[in-house]
Amino acid sequence: MKKYTIVILFILVANFLYAQQTFRETKYFSEEFTFKPGNKIKINGERTFVDIISVKSNKVKAEVEVISRSNDQAQALIDLEKIKVRIGKKGKTIFYSNILELNNPQEKPKSSLKTVLKLYVPFYTEVEIVNSYGVLTLNGAIGKVKSNSRFCTTKCTDFIGELDLESEYGSIECLNSNMNLKLFGKRSDLTLTNTGGKIEGLVSYGTIDFSYHPDINFLNLRGEHSPVTIIVPEVLADGMEVKCKNCSINIDNCNNISDEQISNKEHLILLDALSNKKLELKVNSIGEDIKIITSNTLSNYK
Repeated sequence: MKKYTIVILFILVANFLYAQQTFRETKYFSEEFTFKPGNKIKINGERTFVDIISVKSNKVKAEVEVISRSNDQAQALIDLEKIKVRIGKKGKTIFYSNILELNNPQEKPKSSLKTVLKLYVPFYTEVEIVNSYGVLTLNGAIGKVKSNSRFCTTKCTDFIGELDLESEYGSIECLNSNMNLKLFGKRSDLTLTNTGGKIEGLVSYGTIDFSYHPDINFLNLRGEHSPVTIIVPEVLADGMEVKCKNCSINIDNCNNISDEQISNKEHLILLDALSNKKLELKVNSIGEDIKIITSNTLSNYK
């Protein structure tokens, strides 16, 4: 009797594990195009994970992988074919798009679907992208990127170029980059680490985390109902003006303040600088507090 019980239990466990199994079905293809001066790239995606990498070449290479996941393998295969990818070149424009194509609205996919696009582009290429529920990663000297995203993460790593970004319900993470950034972020979070260049933008109902870098030559960051954290060195190459309206500035861990002014509705801080030239670095917040932390006090702050 015990032998039968063990066998039955084994079968039940095996069936349970099989039911929990996730099947991953994919289709992959690649395309390559000659790229000439004046050409540009347009991307229109949904649930698309876009990785743009600059290379020394006169060609654009696109590698595309469509992925369908389900605990029903047959369903994963059926849903895989519902993603239609179009890629080609018309005139001076290389275009890419992926859409969910349904013959019947009741045929909505039951699997988890996403598309991965890895794009190798010549240095200083112009790219326009519209995406939702995905990721955009920028690597290297890409030139000019214009992006409009919803529910997306944008990552810049070692990026050199211009980024004009509209982000809604997303996050922006820039690391080791030198860029001209123009940002409009709604319910989005911005993190700038070891990043220089010209940076201006508005973040509303999100967060701003900013680490000062000596290669920043212009800064105008505005937060609306977005908490701000600023990390600065003991001495700045250029002075910085930090202003808070209907909020306050926390300076408990900051030891390089040259001036402070407090009124009923406004709190203003000026940070020390090596030079006396005109202030080109400004951070403003409305409705949420600002924390200024000198880097050598980080251990105390934590």
